[in-house]
Amino acid sequence: LHLGINPNKPAGAEQNIMKEHPAFVIEELGSVKKYLSDKGVKIKEEITIPGRDRFSFYDPFGNRIELVEFE
Repeated sequence: LHLGINPNKPAGAEQNIMKEHPAFVIEELGSVKKYLSDKGVKIKEEITIPGRDRFSFYDPFGNRIELVEFE
């Protein structure tokens, strides 16, 4: 579990670009991505980080969730 925070953003401020979010390390990232996409969840591709695959999506409340799988 990884938690990102943004200490410079006032509480309740517009969240156009969210640094604050949880990230979960999982297995079968491709299968999870397909499942979410098939259910109509919009997938956001993330900047590549060597040694890991990842993507994020927003839950129904507007919270960004990141999923990561290490290679």
